[in-house]
Amino acid sequence: MPRITSACITSRELKLRRPFATSRDAAPRLTSTCVRALLRTDDGREGIGEAASAPYVTGETARTLLADMQLAAEALVGSDPADAEGLNRRLPALLPDRPSARAGVEMALLRCRHCGDDTRLWRSLGGTVRALTTDTTVSITDQARQQVDDALADGFTRLKVKVGGAGAEAEAGRLGALMAGAGNAAVRVDANQAFTAPEALEFIDRLIQASVNVELVEQPVPAADLEALEAVARRSPVPIFADEAVLTPKDAARVLERTSVHGVNVKLMKSGIAGALEIIALVRQEQRQLMLGCMLESACGIACSVAVAAGTGAFAVVDLDSHMLLDDSEAGTWLHSRGPHLSLPGLTDHTTEERHG
Repeated sequence: MPRITSACITSRELKLRRPFATSRDAAPRLTSTCVRALLRTDDGREGIGEAASAPYVTGETARTLLADMQLAAEALVGSDPADAEGLNRRLPALLPDRPSARAGVEMALLRCRHCGDDTRLWRSLGGTVRALTTDTTVSITDQARQQVDDALADGFTRLKVKVGGAGAEAEAGRLGALMAGAGNAAVRVDANQAFTAPEALEFIDRLIQASVNVELVEQPVPAADLEALEAVARRSPVPIFADEAVLTPKDAARVLERTSVHGVNVKLMKSGIAGALEIIALVRQEQRQLMLGCMLESACGIACSVAVAAGTGAFAVVDLDSHMLLDDSEAGTWLHSRGPHLSLPGLTDHTTEERHG
């Protein structure tokens, strides 16, 4: 049986093509730091995994990712990468409350297991669809109008627009003006916990009055306030999705039990890969919708998310665009990405079996 013989942890700082800001950022971000784990085995296999941090979501930073991934990867030297059951027990013990670091190491292990071929991972997860359609993100900057115009020109029909920070009336006015002239493009609103429940409902009502084509609203209220989340989900005329409120399968079970949210945004960086698969099963059991998102990973990390989404076929909503936001010279190595269309190398037919997101 193969054994892991070496582990190398490195980081890459990638420039964002445009400044990126959410309601949680004090200033627009200009770069994203991606931390990688490279595992090698004694039979010549290699696996690369990647993590990107969002401190306000998981509490992790680029510095903690480097340290945690080094600790876990070194501890796995001598292990069999095919021992999924054993490794799924060890990683949470090595990296408790460190989901992004865990996801990066899990990714490297999975790629070792599948000889570095993401299509094998896709097939092992069901091989359900060959291609995906993603939205693209418009952040809170003075370049938002240009971002919308560019996205529409590139063929995107669904835009994920960040809001928050200026109050319900002002944010609804800004979004309405931003989407003026955008035709019937669907808007996925991402508030990143910016509102109270009354503010969120007022904001949604104003968007509807302005005839904005709102497809869903993500995490409109603070993650810990499930009572507020339920108040919005119960009364909102558009679907409400939980995001920051769900990091673990236990979180998912609690949110599904205590709120009537229409869906859950799953991210490998929030839950790890094994955790994400557990959340998928829970949400499907409750017959709610699933969304797969990202946290400024490069194409290396996004490719694994594409394998999960296309393999399981579980996601009605796909938000896997961070590689498009980064100046990533390796993107073509990991993904086929053309406008809103995504697939893995070797699975390039965008005309059949496509899951829209």
